[in-house]
Amino acid sequence: MYSSSRESATESLPSAAHYRTLNKLFGGTLKPYEELQAEYQAVQRQNRRFGLARYVLYTNVWDFKPAPWYPGKHLCEKPLELMRHIVEASSRPGDMMLDAFDGSGSMAIACRALGRGFVGCENEESPRRSE
Repeated sequence: MYSSSRESATESLPSAAHYRTLNKLFGGTLKPYEELQAEYQAVQRQNRRFGLARYVLYTNVWDFKPAPWYPGKHLCEKPLELMRHIVEASSRPGDMMLDAFDGSGSMAIACRALGRGFVGCENEESPRRSE
């Protein structure tokens, strides 16, 4: 049920039982539930709702120049500056980012430059890569 008051720290986390099930599915590689819960509560105390820095403008319209053309350019390649902006606005150093449409690899490049982990997937047999 939706509540307009602030949720308790455990309402947005899976239950301990569900987390144990997830941990089994991941081969026991997840951190202990108590550690996850403590980390979540610490973030809640910071009252962080979205990871914007002072220099990242808070707006719903972003204006970036398109990725320049070059021979073999991926059809949907996003400019590296846009990918860096997305990564900085939505994660912290050390976080893991997922790009399910990896294509040219712009997100991977931005993540590496900004100290984030990266996992990417691509449907094309020979994806084109940004330099």
